Amino acid sequence: MLFRSLANLAAYALAANDLEDARNILREALATDRSGRWMTNILEDHALLSALQGDRERAALLLGFTDARYRERGEERPPTEHRGYQRLSDLLKGAFDDGQLERLTSTGARLREEEVLEAAAAISSPSERSVQHDRA
Repeated sequence: MLFRSLANLAAYALAANDLEDARNILREALATDRSGRWMTNILEDHALLSALQGDRERAALLLGFTDARYRERGEERPPTEHRGYQRLSDLLKGAFDDGQLERLTSTGARLREEEVLEAAAAISSPSERSVQHDRA
């Protein structure tokens, strides 16, 4: 239950452009639990945080991974996650042409879970301070 609450709080912080709170909440979520259904949401929130901080390549890789997870499980994003997903998609479409974005998301889809968790941990680490306040 704590993990689900952290996932929701992170999404709210991102929606409010409170990147510092989002980073702290996401870091706590990774320390709390790295398994289960809500992990995909947490990873996608990390992708959005990465994009907002200016690292859109890493964001695209994570998005490729989360898209693949949803497909593998035959699941759709919960309705509450659509706004963040759309925002992330818009940021990435503005940063890459279709071919570049397809290559990055395809690469992300093939990443191992350990690689993705390591990338997410780097995004929400206290030393990741290249915050770009992108109001997209």
